[in-house]
Amino acid sequence: MNSEIVVHNFCESRLNNYNPPELFNAFSSLIISIYPFYFGFPENDILFNTAILFFINGITSFYYHYKLNYIGKQADEIAMIISTYYGIWILLKIFLRHKNNVNIYNAVNTFYMFGFTIVNLDTRFDFIPFFIWWLLICFYI
Repeated sequence: MNSEIVVHNFCESRLNNYNPPELFNAFSSLIISIYPFYFGFPENDILFNTAILFFINGITSFYYHYKLNYIGKQADEIAMIISTYYGIWILLKIFLRHKNNVNIYNAVNTFYMFGFTIVNLDTRFDFIPFFIWWLLICFYI
């Protein structure tokens, strides 16, 4: 399963008849790896982790779009999931003043990240995280 080609609906894949590599997507993905070095690494622990994950995500995204295989898909998407988790966590800490509220919302965020990652492991369920994401947005609103 690690070497299976992942069929997805990105524009460049359609132009290549779903054959790797997606050169533009691959090389443009590397740009996100530069951000932490260009803007500097934050001193806040959570933001520092997010910056590290941006660096990792640029490399994993390059690999995924160049090879279009399952392991690349997982590496790319899991780096995005975890960096989004950290990003939401720091926003909760910034905008919510009561620690109980931060803990409640962060618990929801943690359960969501865990569930999202599990569902993401099987390519047949790629549509499910989108619906779960909307449920999460409705919860936060």
